[in-house]
Amino acid sequence: MEMKKEITEIPEKHKLNSTTNDAVFSESPLDYKSRWRSIWVMYLTMFLSSVGFSIVITSIWPYLQKIDASANASFLGWVVAAYSLGQMVASPLFGLWSNHRPRSEPLVCSIIINVAANVLYAYVHLPSSHNKYYMLVARTFVGFGAGDILGPISKEVSNRNI
Repeated sequence: MEMKKEITEIPEKHKLNSTTNDAVFSESPLDYKSRWRSIWVMYLTMFLSSVGFSIVITSIWPYLQKIDASANASFLGWVVAAYSLGQMVASPLFGLWSNHRPRSEPLVCSIIINVAANVLYAYVHLPSSHNKYYMLVARTFVGFGAGDILGPISKEVSNRNI
């Protein structure tokens, strides 16, 4: 069993040194540890988001064919692109929102949108017609909800680096 040792001194090669007007700025061991914890949380969040995206992306074509036989490969391209388009539209909006309000507000909103959109995606087979368009809307809103995935985390990491 390996015991974790406390960081008491940062190796010279890991110190953040910036020379400005002959002044040297260095971070404390606690700040160093906290910064790297934040970075690892951001890596884990991005990894889980990418895994989730990869799992869903492989199931879109069979699901689309099952719910609407008239759907072709061109429409599949739109369904796949809808996620990224939704995320592209939402990211600056959530970023602007989190710059002016507490970070938790846009994060909670994006989670609610994401959950609702994933529920819609799961049930697009229920309507009697136009199912492929429901899937397109659902994927767009899933992307919109994912537009705030890294916002609060990257902002927290950048705040700790200042």
